[in-house]
Amino acid sequence: MDFSTLLYEAIDTQNNHFKNPEDDQKNDKEDPLITLALDVLKRDSEKVALLRLKGFERVDIERSSGKHSVVCRHWLKGMCMKGEFCDFLHQLVYSRMPPCKSVEKNSFCTDRLKGCCIFKHTGDDESTDFLGSKENKNDLDHSDDLSYKNDLEKFTHAFNSALLFAFPRIV
Repeated sequence: MDFSTLLYEAIDTQNNHFKNPEDDQKNDKEDPLITLALDVLKRDSEKVALLRLKGFERVDIERSSGKHSVVCRHWLKGMCMKGEFCDFLHQLVYSRMPPCKSVEKNSFCTDRLKGCCIFKHTGDDESTDFLGSKENKNDLDHSDDLSYKNDLEKFTHAFNSALLFAFPRIV
C-alpha cells in the first residue's frame, strides 16, 4: 500500500469514529492538515501522471532537483509548518544546502569569513577553506616556507615586511 491509500483510510476511519449529529449541520469542514496533505498528494499524483505520459516511469528514484533536493530554510530555523508534507529536505546535508542569500546580494558573506555560515556558496568544494583559498593536497610540507621559525631575526624581518605590505606607512 502506498501512502495515499493509507491516508484516505485513516481519514475515513477518523470521520466514522468522531461523527456527531452537529457535524452534519456544519459544512463538513475538514482539518486543515488533512486538506493540506490531500492537496500535496493530489499535486504529486498529477506530476507523476504527467511524467508517465512523457515516458518517465520511476520518478521517485535519484532526484537531483525538485522534492527533497534542497534543505528547507524554514526547517533550519525550526519554523517549518509543513512537516512531512514539505517539498524540501529536513536533514543537514551540506551538499544540498540552499545558496547563501548574502552572496547573491553582495557577492561576499561576512558569516562565511567568521566561519559560521551554513549555506552553500558558489564555487565551494571540499578543499576550500573559509577564506576561499584552496590547498594543494600534495603540497602539505611547508617547512621550506617557514625556515625562519627557529631564527628570531629572520622571523621579525618577515613579520615586519608582512606588516608593511598589509599596512603601508602613510607619509
